[in-house]
Amino acid sequence: MTPEDEQDLRDLQSELVAAKSSPWQPRCVARSFGSATESFVLTMQAWIDLDACQSPFLLGRLPEEGEAILLQFEAAFRAFGHPGTTPDACDGDELVLLGWKMVRAIVLAFAMSVKLEPPQGQKMEHHDNGLGEWIAILACLKSQLGFSMTEALALPVGQAFALIAAHRCNEGCIVAGETYEMRDIAETEVA
Repeated sequence: MTPEDEQDLRDLQSELVAAKSSPWQPRCVARSFGSATESFVLTMQAWIDLDACQSPFLLGRLPEEGEAILLQFEAAFRAFGHPGTTPDACDGDELVLLGWKMVRAIVLAFAMSVKLEPPQGQKMEHHDNGLGEWIAILACLKSQLGFSMTEALALPVGQAFALIAAHRCNEGCIVAGETYEMRDIAETEVA
């Protein structure tokens, strides 16, 4: 390890200590629960609607030739609650800009998912049950967190992930990877 590497590790340790002692919540959590300033917010219902039409937006990309581009944009505008916005009313540049805004909303929402481990001594096995991801999230919101179906479907996905993570941590689970605080540090270093 070089002296520069050692200094980088010391700097990172200092940043982690500062994040732990900060009076502020991690920025990604505050963003997820703050007043919506974005024109596109991925709700549970929007996720379901985009999944139903196998939207390329969920894959982090814009529709490509051969993917019924206009139909994919129309479906995405409806899913995000912008039914009055139509691809026909947009010029090409505006359509691409709106498309990337939708992708950004999706990426930010899914970034709130964290890997958790069960409390010490307990075993939590994850099996791919073939049901899909959003149904498990929806079921958790209803059965474990007490949301009505209407409330759960209207909830932004980022908030759903954060609430489920907090609930499971309250039950003794621990974050098994990058915490929200660590994401703040990484975000700061990129900026």
